[in-house]
This record gives sequence, structure tokens and C-alpha cells, in this order.
Amino acid sequence: MPSLRFRKITQYLSCMQVSLLIQLRTGHILLQKYLHRIGKANSLKCPVCHTRDETIHHYLMSCLAYRGLRSQIEKVLHRGAQSIRTLLSNPKAFKQLLKYVNATRRFCGMEVHNQ
Repeated sequence: MPSLRFRKITQYLSCMQVSLLIQLRTGHILLQKYLHRIGKANSLKCPVCHTRDETIHHYLMSCLAYRGLRSQIEKVLHRGAQSIRTLLSNPKAFKQLLKYVNATRRFCGMEVHNQ
């Protein structure tokens, strides 16, 4: 079970949004690193930019294909946008993170619209 603190900070999110946060926090999300580890992908390379292994860090912080989308997060969160910890644990960052995930369309069929 998630901690009491996590349940409290996510109480106003939908089940799909909480699920996405948990997947990002645990690394069990449909990115190449995880898919490769469970034998569902032949390569670790990012299918969008093809330059690096697609890890959570790469997806959220450095994929060149999503640079413009990350700038939107930076406009709101400033330096907080440069911290995975902030993005995944600060309730003030959740709205921006969820917008980013939807805008990347990386997880088609897993729309996590904001409230």
C-alpha cells in the first residue's frame, strides 16, 4: 500500500493519475528500459529521439524530442522542473507533470487528464 503521506497528497487525483505517478515512481512504466527488462522490447533506445536509452530520467528530463514541452513545465515550476523528485512527489507539480505526459502522447490509451 502507498504511504499515508502519498495517499494524502494524491487524494484529489483520479485513479489513472495516481497509477501513472506510482508507475513513474517505481519504474514500472511502459518505457523502453522497463519493457526491455521484462522481455517486451529488443532495445533500450528511446523510440522518439533514438539517441539515448529511454529511462524515466530521459523521458522526464532530457529527451530532445520533448524539450519544448518541458519548457512549459519550467515556466510554472522554475527550478523545480529540473528535479524528478519534485515532479513525482510535490502536489504542486502534479498538474504540470500530467500535462506533460498527455502532451507527449507516449502512453496512448492512458489519458490522465487534469481536473
